[in-house]
Amino acid sequence: MYTVISNQVFIKNDRINRWIGLEAFKWIVMKTFFRHFNQKIKIDSRLVYADLVQLRKDMIFSEMSHLFAFILVLPFVLLLILHYNNYLFAGTLLAANLAFNLYPSLLQQKNKRRLDRVIASYSR
Repeated sequence: MYTVISNQVFIKNDRINRWIGLEAFKWIVMKTFFRHFNQKIKIDSRLVYADLVQLRKDMIFSEMSHLFAFILVLPFVLLLILHYNNYLFAGTLLAANLAFNLYPSLLQQKNKRRLDRVIASYSR
């Protein structure tokens, strides 16, 4: 089960990633205070195979945490829309959920694919 989840990629096409604004989101994460949030996911100047494998595990944990939080908030958004007809708050909550949970998960997936290429070059 872990292997299936760890290799899951929702958007494989880089053009679609650019179209949905993932490159802009990446720039925001790297150039603003958000870069200080998860210091565990960082590549040092030295690239050791074991460190890269551990980095991939940390990335998967972060990706799954964001994805779980995204899925957890969705029922509340639907409840706000269907039961309370509160479209403004539901839209605000959905936008925040996309920005703080879905986009970081998609960015982790993209970075994980790049890291997989580096790990594969080490194993050859």
